[in-house]
Amino acid sequence: MHPSVTPTDTAPATWSNPRKILFRFALVFFGLILLSGLGGIVGMNTWFWDPLVNWTGRHLLGYEYISNSPSGSGDRLYDWVWHAVLLILTLIGGTLFNLLDYRRAQYHLLRGWLHALLAVYLSFVMLTYGLVKVFQLQFISPTLSQLFETYGQSSPMRLLWTFMGASRPYTVFAGLCEVIPGLLLLFRRTRMLGALMSAGVMLNVFALNVFYDVPVKLFSFQLLFISCYLLAPELPRLVNFFLLNRAVEPAAVTPLLPSRTGRRILAGVLTLLVIIFVGVMSNGFLRSQRQYGHLREKSPLYGAYTVETFVRNGDSIPPLTNIEDRWQTLLFDFPTEVYCLHTNGRRERLVAEIDTTAFQIKIGEDSLQYRRSAEMLTLEGVLRGDSLSVRLSPFDDRRFLLRNRGFHWVNEVPYNEYSE
Repeated sequence: MHPSVTPTDTAPATWSNPRKILFRFALVFFGLILLSGLGGIVGMNTWFWDPLVNWTGRHLLGYEYISNSPSGSGDRLYDWVWHAVLLILTLIGGTLFNLLDYRRAQYHLLRGWLHALLAVYLSFVMLTYGLVKVFQLQFISPTLSQLFETYGQSSPMRLLWTFMGASRPYTVFAGLCEVIPGLLLLFRRTRMLGALMSAGVMLNVFALNVFYDVPVKLFSFQLLFISCYLLAPELPRLVNFFLLNRAVEPAAVTPLLPSRTGRRILAGVLTLLVIIFVGVMSNGFLRSQRQYGHLREKSPLYGAYTVETFVRNGDSIPPLTNIEDRWQTLLFDFPTEVYCLHTNGRRERLVAEIDTTAFQIKIGEDSLQYRRSAEMLTLEGVLRGDSLSVRLSPFDDRRFLLRNRGFHWVNEVPYNEYSE
């Protein structure tokens, strides 16, 4: 998606030595990052990065083995050592590059291709992160179990996830703030605007990751760094426009391909790839919405239920905090589980199968018969060797202030409240 370059688009004939030296290091650094992005496709992590990371860990840090097993975290020991290896390779490769190619006067074309590839890479990442928010999959609405949690027992990351998921419109807005620069980065004429937006968005994301201890600090900083690198050639023009109130000349551009036909074919191929990418991602996210998003299947007994009476082996158990295994609240949210809140504060997740034909809740080898009405839910049966008879009353989760407060244009006073 790079429009044709007019004959007036020219670039300086030669570069200064410091500029050439820095670019050679940058080419090695970002080239390795781009190659690592393909690591999962070509198996590069297995035969290239893993041995280097483990050699570095063993000989420089004293670790016998550093695992690369996926865990959902981007700040593992492996990731930190990987970035150390990246810097070492950049130092070695950049030095050799400077020694072997010191006579070259400029790198206009090479820089153009590097910027184009980085823009496409950053674009696809921004589109991915943005779409997962637009489809409300990264931050889903608080589940019933989350609504019964306390702030004090939440990790900073869980608090952030709950805060974001509490407002679907804001989550979609946050996603669009990433999708829009992702699209703008694909066009040469809008790349600078896309890089400006992505830099601002990723600065905020990086700050959230740092201050809420979200383990994506390294990758978010990497994306921020790429955004800033794409903006670096435009810095004099940006300073003239925003700070010095001076006229801004058009950017000097070197065409990536010599012919207009070639550039149009390249733009067409990239456009097709983007359409396919967005289509495939959107289709996958739609399926995920039905699996665990807001379109997911809910429990046949969906809702929160407060335990009124709890009889175990013929004895009525009072709701005291010093009693083990006395239920206080049952939560039916996901179709294959029951979430138990105990009077002593313990939280327990039970894998369950609800048979709506036999009116039965199967938990492992045990089962409980249930009867449900608008005012009451009763459970009777054997669980873990104990005979249970439990009466519960439904708790309307819309009573939660987080669910019922809504939006108000007019607020006579700030409504910064906590509802008991």
